Amino acid sequence: MTLNEIDKAVLIWGPVSDEAVAHIHSTGWLVVVPEGRPFMTGLRHNIQKLKKAGIKFVYVNDNALGSLFSKSKISRTIIFYKEKNDREVRGFCGTMYVAILSRLHNVKIELIPAKDLLSEGSAEMLGGKKYILKDNVREFIVPAEDEAIGLKVLQ
Repeated sequence: MTLNEIDKAVLIWGPVSDEAVAHIHSTGWLVVVPEGRPFMTGLRHNIQKLKKAGIKFVYVNDNALGSLFSKSKISRTIIFYKEKNDREVRGFCGTMYVAILSRLHNVKIELIPAKDLLSEGSAEMLGGKKYILKDNVREFIVPAEDEAIGLKVLQ
């Protein structure tokens, strides 16, 4: 799929739930699936669910999202979060990045609880293989953390 073929896609961030997959399937939206670093949530989880449901999607690396937003290719963002209270939403690593891009480009953000909390594993592994071969991994990798975002930012 080329960039010109993408029009009014929905971006999903965090592990998509089965209920959301059913809703997205009923709308016929094209879904933008970022890789979801550092744990590759898009590749390991979301793409598998979308394929199984027969949903049309396009995979992008996380860094390409800015280009898609700047070219008005994304019309809605769905953030799957871990926790929400009356002041903030606690999301997965990268949630702030997606929220800021959405706000800067006036894209509506929808918040949905993540039903499938993945075992995140280690950021030094990819596909079950170590890609940092040094023994002192903590010198090269900063552990990923959840991100809290004020609800006022998301509205």
